[in-house]
Amino acid sequence: MQVSIGYILAQNSTIRLFFSGCNFNCPYCNRGDLIESKQEHNRDLKEVIQELRTSKGAKELIFTGGEPLLQRQALIQLLKAAKTLKLKTILETNGSKPSALRSILELNLVDTLRLSIKSPLDGMFEKVTRSQTFFVTTKSILDELFTS
Repeated sequence: MQVSIGYILAQNSTIRLFFSGCNFNCPYCNRGDLIESKQEHNRDLKEVIQELRTSKGAKELIFTGGEPLLQRQALIQLLKAAKTLKLKTILETNGSKPSALRSILELNLVDTLRLSIKSPLDGMFEKVTRSQTFFVTTKSILDELFTS
């Protein structure tokens, strides 16, 4: 299985795994280089897991991006690998795929969820995210996540 990873940063006891590809195009994004998935970011999932295994002293793994939920199957495999390695797992997401997020949370593989709300609830979503073809507002995301 292939996974699109922009880069992996290991600092002290934390590993940050930056997924490539995002369905938003926020002008203030600090990872603008990861908005688009690029061929050079494609890696074999087994190689990424092996790289995680060789990280010494790691205690937590942060899945961020880009948007990790766009690669749900690879994310699940990486979360399982992190748990096998006894790493605390942190998922940072824009929440734009509520059903994917809910299915991952139901697997109990995420220790901490960081949901990045991109706009106020007053209709500024498309302007803030520059996602005019994306039809799920911040309010809709929150409603779907927290009502069921």
